[in-house]
Amino acid sequence: MKLEITAKKAVLITAWIMSLILAGTYGNAQDDQFPLRRQIQPTFVTGSDLGFQFQSIQGERAIGYWMIRINGSWIQIGSTPSIRPLGD
Repeated sequence: MKLEITAKKAVLITAWIMSLILAGTYGNAQDDQFPLRRQIQPTFVTGSDLGFQFQSIQGERAIGYWMIRINGSWIQIGSTPSIRPLGD
């Protein structure tokens, strides 16, 4: 079996490889515009019984946990989904 590479095949293979390189370069450039979460030292912003503990910043959003003080201890607030009738 002879391996023949014609000029047409060579141009097609080269164009395909160049398109992969260009797509990778473009994708990498787009990724730099949208940084992932910036990690920060956990900071606690608090009132007397309600607080927010920052974990990171994602763009303009603060990522963290709501905390509540019960009997002097800070406890993370969680939410659980529930289904309730609209009439109640």
